[in-house]
Amino acid sequence: MGTDFTKAEHTLVVSDIHLSDAEPAHPKKPLWKRYKRAKHFIDKSFKSFLETMSTRISGPIELVLNGDIFDFDSVGIKVSETDFPKIEEEMAKIIKEDLPILKGEMTVKEAKKFFNTIFAWVTSPRQ
Repeated sequence: MGTDFTKAEHTLVVSDIHLSDAEPAHPKKPLWKRYKRAKHFIDKSFKSFLETMSTRISGPIELVLNGDIFDFDSVGIKVSETDFPKIEEEMAKIIKEDLPILKGEMTVKEAKKFFNTIFAWVTSPRQ
């Protein structure tokens, strides 16, 4: 913690990847939460992506996790009221850091160009 991402030279945006615990198939609804089956998990691919980016990019990297990243309805840990003080302590530390909240807007045309550029760069061969 404490990294000033306003000095990041590069920004990686990852959106809607649904990291969660696996759930068994519902006996009467085969498509229900289908993306939560282990065969759909991208953990290794995501890890590989991050490792590849860290070797291809020099300097600070800002990682933006956008959209539905974590599915908290099936997180495999239990939280009770006895955990609240520790959670609140960690939240207070984060708040004290007073990290900036940055917002940017772009048109659909600009967004397509932006993501196409990122895709072309990520998939290009490196020396």
